[in-house]
Amino acid sequence: MITPAALLIHLILYLFLNTYRFALTSKGNEVLYLFNALLLTVGLSFWIGSESLVWTGLMIPFAFTSVYRWRGAISGLLIIYTVFIIFELHTLTDPFLLFGGYALYTFSLSSVFHYLTVKSETRRSMKRFFYKQSKNLHVLREISLALQSTLQKNKLMHIFLTAVTAGYGLGFNRAMIFLKKDLDQETFVGNAAIGPLSIQEGHQIWENVVSQRLTLRDFIKLQKEAEENDQELNRKVRDLEFNNAENYPVLKHVIDNKDPLLVNVTEWYSRCKMVKKLNDDFDVKNMAVIPLMTRGRAIGVMVIDNIVDGKPFSYEDLDNIMPLATQGAMAIENAVLYERTQELVMTDGLTRLRNKRYLETITQDLYTDAKLQCIPLAVMMIDLDYFKVYNDTNGHLMGDQVLLQVAEILSDLTPDEGVAIRFGGEEFCVILPGYSKSHALTLAENIRKTINEYPFKSRERQPDGALSASIGLSSYPDCIQEPESLIETADQAVYASKKNGRNRVTVFSSSPKGVQS
Repeated sequence: MITPAALLIHLILYLFLNTYRFALTSKGNEVLYLFNALLLTVGLSFWIGSESLVWTGLMIPFAFTSVYRWRGAISGLLIIYTVFIIFELHTLTDPFLLFGGYALYTFSLSSVFHYLTVKSETRRSMKRFFYKQSKNLHVLREISLALQSTLQKNKLMHIFLTAVTAGYGLGFNRAMIFLKKDLDQETFVGNAAIGPLSIQEGHQIWENVVSQRLTLRDFIKLQKEAEENDQELNRKVRDLEFNNAENYPVLKHVIDNKDPLLVNVTEWYSRCKMVKKLNDDFDVKNMAVIPLMTRGRAIGVMVIDNIVDGKPFSYEDLDNIMPLATQGAMAIENAVLYERTQELVMTDGLTRLRNKRYLETITQDLYTDAKLQCIPLAVMMIDLDYFKVYNDTNGHLMGDQVLLQVAEILSDLTPDEGVAIRFGGEEFCVILPGYSKSHALTLAENIRKTINEYPFKSRERQPDGALSASIGLSSYPDCIQEPESLIETADQAVYASKKNGRNRVTVFSSSPKGVQS
């Protein structure tokens, strides 16, 4: 005899288990859901009577079908048919109607759930697609703004590579850029890279990113930190040079077809030296090689790979990266052309030395470094003696030849840390960071002597029988207290050299006499 209290307890237990299952894992949720359906069906048949299984049993196919679809439908039917046979329910009504009705009901449920699953998956797929497209558009917008902010090639490549590798960007693990050595040549040289050298390093980088909650803009701003973190990677990439794309099938394919290429390293290892080199040096397994196209021609390629997660590339990935690659290529080309223009602006047209404009751009930084880091700084001004006489006697073409030869002398004798500059006319300047007065004086005497002894054509027709130079030297902090007056005081020392007979070196002094020879 059924009692309301017992039925109520049963229903409460059912509701409790049905609520509790949402606290479990996905698999646990499914198992408890099916168990609950069986519990409710068996419990109701116990309290109401086994005859009730004819209609309460509908719960079992429903539960199994909702979880496992077609497989669940078959399992649910087998279970309920077994229950009907055990309790001999098929003897109470027409077996064909009972079993056939349940089969029709179950497979109708399967069709409905299948339809709903397909529609749901389609919606989720569209949602993922639109989310990905929205993310890509966001990346393009962020990168467009960032690329417009500078014409420095290294900074542009950092921005570009960050967009490709950052988790908030396109999310690839590693990227490398190889540019043509000259925009018109076919030699490709490693220029920049971002990413880990190993899987362990990659995991460590990602943990730092997650802990700091960095956004794409944050990554772009962290150029110096990225250069330090990827210092070894960049060193190895910049050591790579691929001469003539004809010798590298993968490179040739990408350049000739102007299309990206998915490369399986196993297939290409023995066929392409470029792939072999990247695998040996960087443990590249699978990669995508992207052409950097601008105005219909390739200025370089970008190599991307997923060294950490090993995620394979898809053609959808290539479609997503190509707009960014084209935008980055245009920015890099503009930066290269800008650097060339700046190089021309900062270079003397005749001697190919740096010019006065270049001197004006670097002096402030040199002065600041000298003061803040307590580094000595010396400046040497060099003026050719009686050069007007030489020009008037031998002509300006021979005079230009002399200037070229003097420039060559200065280039040979100036140390790597220094810079030789044509100041204007027959006047030159040598900047010597880190040089004390004594060291600079030794170099100045060497320059003076070399010029005086050099076999310039028609040198014997000069007033002193040789072509010579008057040199003025000033040094911080040996000669002056403020580096900003180095050029002015070195120039004063030159005039002192001229006044005292030419062909000599004069060192500026802050004493009342002003200069000393």
